[in-house]
Parts: sequence; C-alpha cells; structure tokens
Amino acid sequence: MHLAELKPGLALVGLEPDRVCTVVAVVPHAQNAVQVIYRLPDGAIKERLLGTADEATIAVATVERAERFYEAKMAAVFRWAKQLLHPAGRMVVMFNHKMTKAWRALGKALIEAGFEIRTSIPCGTNWPASD
Repeated sequence: MHLAELKPGLALVGLEPDRVCTVVAVVPHAQNAVQVIYRLPDGAIKERLLGTADEATIAVATVERAERFYEAKMAAVFRWAKQLLHPAGRMVVMFNHKMTKAWRALGKALIEAGFEIRTSIPCGTNWPASD
C-alpha cells in the first residue's frame, strides 16, 4: 500500500503484529515518510513513522485477510496441542459457530495438525430456540 493512500478511518494490518489497527491521523514528514497515529483493538493509541520500505508490509484489512488469519491461528493452536498430547491421547473440542466456513476451518486445522476426527455431536447452542 502506498503511503499516499493512508487516511484516517482505514483498518490496517502490518502496523502491529497480529492486530488490525485503525488509522486516526496521518502526518506527512519528509518526502516518502509519514507519521501514522493509530488505535489498537483495545483502544490504546500508538504512533509510528513509516517510509517507502514499509509500504510492502502495510495493507488494508479485509474479510479475506481476517479469515486467513483466523484459519492460521487455529491451525497453529492445534499443531501445538498435538505436540503436547500423549501419542495415545485424545482431545475433545467444544466449538460453537453459526457459519459453515468456521466449521470447515476447524476441521481443516485439526486434520492438518495430524488429528483424526472420530465424532461430531451437534449441541443445542446451535439450534434455534424452541417455544
């Protein structure tokens, strides 16, 4: 993303590791340099001086990027769990989500981590309320 495209209100990835940050203000400095003041997800305000070398690492946050981030983090957690679990051990996962994509990401992450899915039992939290 070009430095000239930065403006208040943009949600960006790349300013902070593993976080989406919202631009509060952009202050031009020297040629090819800007100071970006941004808000973290917890509400904290930070600032950073960016140059043209940073353009390759900054991008607008999108739903697709968020989904890839979610899938990658889920996969990393299950790889770590697989390393900690005894070879003959079993793991039980409780997962609630309304979107099919999230369930696919869960299954994919488990399988890629080396787990075998033996059973899936739907629970009442995913059913519509009955009268």
